[in-house]
Amino acid sequence: MVYLKVSLQQIIDVDEKNQIVYVNAWLDFAWNDYKLRWDKNKYGNITDVRFPAGKIWKPDVLLYNSVDANFDSTYPTNMVVYNTGDISWIPPAIFKISCKINIEWFPFDEQRCFFK
Repeated sequence: MVYLKVSLQQIIDVDEKNQIVYVNAWLDFAWNDYKLRWDKNKYGNITDVRFPAGKIWKPDVLLYNSVDANFDSTYPTNMVVYNTGDISWIPPAIFKISCKINIEWFPFDEQRCFFK
């Protein structure tokens, strides 16, 4: 099982004409891989190691309402693997989300966009 938490950092742009919202967010993934466990007592009490994101399995990310098939995560972040097999990966991402925008009551309108 993979856990995912999304933390919105910034609304970069709202394109009313094309119904697209650009957001900057941090993705916080956590899961366990029993094959990556080790006995810390046998390895100098080392409890965690870091790997580049491409070196071990990571979950795929897909947004159904994304305008772009890929999310922009150009800033490389390491994955932290703990001796228990727990893995933490927290990459930043820029998403382009399709969002129905109704500005009929501007400036008193309220918009709701969802990650799907």
